[in-house]
Amino acid sequence: MNRALALPGLDHLRALAIVLVFVYHYGLFKHPGWIESIGAFGWIGVDLFFVLSGYLIADQLFRTQARTGTVGLRTFYLRRAFRILPAYSVMVALYFLFPLIRERATIAPLWKFATFTLNLGLDLRHHGTFSHAWSLCVEEHFYLFLPLILLGLHRLRVRSAGWLLGALVILGIAWRAWAWHVGVPVDLRGEQTAVWFQWIYYPTLSRLDGLLVGIAIAAGMHYRRSHDRSTPPFRDRLAVVRWCLAHPRVVAHEGALCAARFGGDLSGGVPRLRLLVAGDASAELQPGRQGHLAHASAGRARLLPLPHPQGRHPLHAGMAR
Repeated sequence: MNRALALPGLDHLRALAIVLVFVYHYGLFKHPGWIESIGAFGWIGVDLFFVLSGYLIADQLFRTQARTGTVGLRTFYLRRAFRILPAYSVMVALYFLFPLIRERATIAPLWKFATFTLNLGLDLRHHGTFSHAWSLCVEEHFYLFLPLILLGLHRLRVRSAGWLLGALVILGIAWRAWAWHVGVPVDLRGEQTAVWFQWIYYPTLSRLDGLLVGIAIAAGMHYRRSHDRSTPPFRDRLAVVRWCLAHPRVVAHEGALCAARFGGDLSGGVPRLRLLVAGDASAELQPGRQGHLAHASAGRARLLPLPHPQGRHPLHAGMAR
């Protein structure tokens, strides 16, 4: 991610996710009692990882598409490959070349690791070694399909894909509902918990929610920035509330003028406060002439009218008579 656009808070969330996952797995060994209370929330760390991944990867692709007009498949796939494959290949090689380091007796076939399909049908009762690679498999499926979907939407000139996000969320929910009723036994005690992991926890379709939340956040942030650049100066609705709270006298003055002009009936006279601030979020609003607010940004000041729902400020209309 561009350092100028980096969000330090994401590193804090990633650290929190790592701690939660570590504490959860620490509970598999001899541990103090307090580990149970924190480890019970370890699953949040996994979900948080997927949300972060969805956001970071989608934001990267959105920026590339905005800058070049394409998602840059070749560059994206090469970067992912060089980031993941070297370390992953070493780990897989160690597990297969040195069986003594395996944490369990059996391991899935090599082709499952090579094709990143370990998480599909993974049964811990038979293939428990290096099973934690399942989350990397989910990530690889995400890396493979998201750029292709974005490229397809771009070539089909689809202007809004919110419906697709909703459809994929429904698909994930439908999959889990079907898997729960078809694959998971009623009694989940003992080794039967492995069946729940196999059908509900590990499959990629069960992990769409977190990834899609991250994509939705990235899309909202990216396309809001694009919208802000293309529709100045009326945009930040919350700025109106902030300004009014900071300048109650000016607001009261404007209301009094409207009330005097329209005989106390404010229903048609009070202007709609739809001032949307142009420029940076740090821009300052200052009181100006009646019916206007002075906007100071980047060393320049200009007057912005307070538009009325009918398109004309009633105060201005009254003055014109």
